[in-house]
Amino acid sequence: MKDMFSTEQPSEKKMEWKKIVTPYAYAGLTERPVIHKATTQKTDANVVDIARTRKDLLISLVCQEFQIKPQEIGVNRRLPDIVHARHAYYYLLKRFTNMGLKEIGKSVGLRQDHTTVLHAIDKCRTEIELKTDIGLKINSIINAIK
Repeated sequence: MKDMFSTEQPSEKKMEWKKIVTPYAYAGLTERPVIHKATTQKTDANVVDIARTRKDLLISLVCQEFQIKPQEIGVNRRLPDIVHARHAYYYLLKRFTNMGLKEIGKSVGLRQDHTTVLHAIDKCRTEIELKTDIGLKINSIINAIK
């Protein structure tokens, strides 16, 4: 077991990984773009484009799974396909970000109340538990993220 007073230096791989990931992780949390100098370093092929914000990633995955356009999530229409996609987006935002309910409601531009977002999240949880078509779609998005 390592103790906190250990003088052991981290491996080169860990240090290289930290140099690459730390700015992008910070950018993901603060939702600010990363500005960096061009480098000639090779990065791991499994590293996803981390510079994209989580919201952009989630919205693209939801739209792909529910077969709608990204602009349709923010439209005030009550078509079932759009509503289910919007609810899934709310659920995923709550699960994978630290956004509050009010902030999630404003994220699509509809200024939805926090209780509307809470209702949508609860509905999605129920859909996932019952393993309905919508629940399976949400699970496939979650698996794509992991």
